Amino acid sequence: MKRCAAALLVLAVTAAPLGMPRPAGAAVELKFYYPVGVSGPLARVVEAMVSDFNGIHPGIHMTPIFSGGYYETMTKTQTAVMVGAPPDVAVLLSTDLFTLLDLNAIIPLDAFIRESGGEQFRNDFFEAFWLDQFPQALTARDQLRCAQAELSTHNGGDIQNMCSNDLQAELTGRKTPGAALRDAQQQADRLLSRYRKK
Repeated sequence: MKRCAAALLVLAVTAAPLGMPRPAGAAVELKFYYPVGVSGPLARVVEAMVSDFNGIHPGIHMTPIFSGGYYETMTKTQTAVMVGAPPDVAVLLSTDLFTLLDLNAIIPLDAFIRESGGEQFRNDFFEAFWLDQFPQALTARDQLRCAQAELSTHNGGDIQNMCSNDLQAELTGRKTPGAALRDAQQQADRLLSRYRKK
């Protein structure tokens, strides 16, 4: 039988420290961000899947956190990652990939799959779950090599601090106008270097 509930763990795993110490016999606690409202038929389906998963895996307790639409879920995930308390699992859009990569928020599951039986483990999931069995996802993945990272709103704080710190240094006399401008330009170049075409 295909295990839909087990697929929840492999949808999108973020960089949470799963190996943190816990009392002997205590269940591993997982936070699962899902982009639906608290009410409605889809929320009930996800709650049932999580309940089934928790029943099948007594050593793991997954808590679904319904976080609004995809945009709100990404915002909540991004904020949680940046403050050091990321979700263990999150369902997000493929367009969020570069932001998540920039945040070092994605853990590859290749080693886990190998250790769990490789092909035998993969065969326990619906074929469409794997990119090579799902042409639309395969096409999207293949286009990633042509994609470019871009500056996003999560860089806003860095940009504001960069500008205001050098402006403040110039206004208070800690830097000359030329030095403040040069330092701001160097910081901007460093921040933007990974987004510029080579």
